[in-house]
Amino acid sequence: EMQHERFMIAAKQLHEWGLRDRDLDVLGLAISTTLKKVLGDKYTSQREKSWGWFWKTIRDPLGRMLLDSERDSAKIVRDSWEIIQKLTTTQHLAELFFAELNII
Repeated sequence: EMQHERFMIAAKQLHEWGLRDRDLDVLGLAISTTLKKVLGDKYTSQREKSWGWFWKTIRDPLGRMLLDSERDSAKIVRDSWEIIQKLTTTQHLAELFFAELNII
């Protein structure tokens, strides 16, 4: 959980610095090309696949988080929750939720 939270904070900071989801493929290519140049003939197909796997495990969630930052999703959720708190009680909200659960 803490790693996920740190990742979200890092994604928000990267977004503030101007990184966007559309930039990630170029970033991944730059990382791959740099590794090839540094490792030379030690950059085997196995290393390439492993680094590709590693980049994908970072790229996909980072891309989603960057898109969420662009949409300002966290602020919208927070604002919605503040409105809900003004409109109803926690108890009433829970009752509505469980009533919906019973319908589903």
